[in-house]
Amino acid sequence: MNNSINTSKFLKLQKDFFSACDSCAEAVSRRSGITKDEVRALIYIFEMPEHKAELDKVNSFCGEEVTALLTENKLAEISNGEILLTGRGGITAKSAAMSEEKFFLSALAEITPEELFIFESVLEKISKNISKY
Repeated sequence: MNNSINTSKFLKLQKDFFSACDSCAEAVSRRSGITKDEVRALIYIFEMPEHKAELDKVNSFCGEEVTALLTENKLAEISNGEILLTGRGGITAKSAAMSEEKFFLSALAEITPEELFIFESVLEKISKNISKY
């Protein structure tokens, strides 16, 4: 199948979306006094069962320097190869997750469930194709 795409338009839309996501993380970052990368890592851990994750997976997601900041800022603790949120980390992560959810609800306004299903399916296919390279 030969798919043609307006590459410039695709890249601009992608850039606009990621810029908006970045702005959301930036706002949470300013409110909580931590970096955007810490915000993303907190949300990642928060979404895991029991608000803990394998340290190696978190390090591969956000980098060792970010997990070091989380522990230094007492937002997370490392124990037995896992990183888990502290009380303060959990509160910050919950606030960040709520801000992120509000952002995505706004971004997805006026998009039907069918359109969202197609969009997610297309993104999954693109991700699968990219993973081959």
